[in-house]
Amino acid sequence: MKVIDWIDRRPPTSWESPTGQRVQRWLLVRSGHTMDAVWSSCYRAYLMLWLLRHGAQDVDERALRLYSCDCAWRILERYRASGMYIDPRLWSAVSVATKFANGKANLIMLGAAQRDANEVKLAGTITRMAAWVAGQHTNFAAAEVTELAVTATCILGDDQHDWYTENQWQARKLREYLMPVNVS
Repeated sequence: MKVIDWIDRRPPTSWESPTGQRVQRWLLVRSGHTMDAVWSSCYRAYLMLWLLRHGAQDVDERALRLYSCDCAWRILERYRASGMYIDPRLWSAVSVATKFANGKANLIMLGAAQRDANEVKLAGTITRMAAWVAGQHTNFAAAEVTELAVTATCILGDDQHDWYTENQWQARKLREYLMPVNVS
């Protein structure tokens, strides 16, 4: 399906948010392409996640949760590498969320791990949020943890290259979990 046709099929409310407006402008530049080509070449996970929320069919919730957990692990690793102490409860929360996605933990375990992560007062806001968000509803979590990872990269990174590299990693990881996906 051509991008312009995909845009025309979306309800007007899809474009009301600031993110929706950015995505619409980004898509209009690519209006002659197919949605599959746009998906395959995108390097910004937040744009890909917006497309999924507003048009993909049968999105694999497990895959989105695992993607969120990978981003959360990446944030925690990045902060630890910078010398910051990471409370074990944050690692545990992401681990339990990963186990939950793989069917090896239940909702009670997930809720307990999230409460523990949220109680970590000494942790930086980004690391605490990353651990907590990994256990949330997958559509919200994937978008939120994607932005947290980019923010962490900007805080801890040296330059624009780190920002671009993080975005590239996220897009590759999302495609890895969700290929093939129908964004029509």
